[in-house]
Amino acid sequence: MLISENEICKRYNVSREPVRRALKKLIEKGYVNSKQGKGYYINPREIYLNTTIASLSVESKAKHSTIVLKFKTILNHIGEQFNSKYLHTYKRIIKTEDNVIYEDGYVPYDLFENFNIKKCEGSILSYFQHEMKYTLTHDRKELKSMLIEDEHIINQYTPKKVTHSIQTTHNLYSNNVLIQISKQIKYNSDVTIIST
Repeated sequence: MLISENEICKRYNVSREPVRRALKKLIEKGYVNSKQGKGYYINPREIYLNTTIASLSVESKAKHSTIVLKFKTILNHIGEQFNSKYLHTYKRIIKTEDNVIYEDGYVPYDLFENFNIKKCEGSILSYFQHEMKYTLTHDRKELKSMLIEDEHIINQYTPKKVTHSIQTTHNLYSNNVLIQISKQIKYNSDVTIIST
């Protein structure tokens, strides 16, 4: 935790306004985060080096339509990754101007009891940040090349059949709390697969 704004002002003999501007800049760059009434915290190095959160937010704002294929609340069967007895699970198609994304995800029920199919139709990141007031700190990604079967649901929504893709598993955190796991397959992946 950083020392208070007041202590910084005294230590460096400066007024509060430049200190606030500097702290705001550090927050924007991801070096620190703040909690109202609790002060400023220094983020671990792996958090501020990760730019994925920004790219996820941009992607979620760019979407045009979302089709929720399945939404259920189930017993937690994926182990200790989530400290929750129940999980919301969903499968959805996100259609953007130039892409189609199939997403299969999990959200812990204990943290997000009011998460429902309507919220799943919108931007889940906006729900976390704006409605639930969570600070998204980092996203641990796992990439895996995939052979996509003709019958895969994504092929019902794409202009051409997807045969190969990259599956991206996002493990989204707020500080050290895992708040979402989502596996995404994109029609228009930025990565070219040489072999599988």
